[in-house]
Amino acid sequence: MSNWVRLFSNKISSFDDDFIFIAHSFGCLVALKLVEKVDIKISDVVLVACPKNKIEGCNLESLWKKISDRKKDILTKFVEQDFDWDIIKSKIRNLNFFLLDDDFAIPYEETLPYYKSIFPKASFKTFKNYGHFNRRNNICELPEVLEIIEK
Repeated sequence: MSNWVRLFSNKISSFDDDFIFIAHSFGCLVALKLVEKVDIKISDVVLVACPKNKIEGCNLESLWKKISDRKKDILTKFVEQDFDWDIIKSKIRNLNFFLLDDDFAIPYEETLPYYKSIFPKASFKTFKNYGHFNRRNNICELPEVLEIIEK
């Protein structure tokens, strides 16, 4: 995570307040960490299929079964981050979560209440039968993101 944050911090630190952050899957955790660390305010953040920052319950269970112990250690260090949620909330004008009711990797029934408890003022949109928003599930476009960008 620290390598990703270092890589992107220099790129986004010069952006203005109209900056819109769109991230998918593990990139959502990177986006949240960047928002926490970089000294800018952000107009909109869209987190698509965002995993929890904890490997517990069913979170990432399908992926967990497929990887080696070494990769489990790497994944755990990447995912299990401490976030200062108050700092993140203070820097984002509009936070949008796009979640999937049938995501094989990120369990809706755990993820939705988890993030709703942290970000009660965020917008939550549930998509039905989209899988994990990827080509494997033939999801190549997401017009709802364009609506946020174009407003």
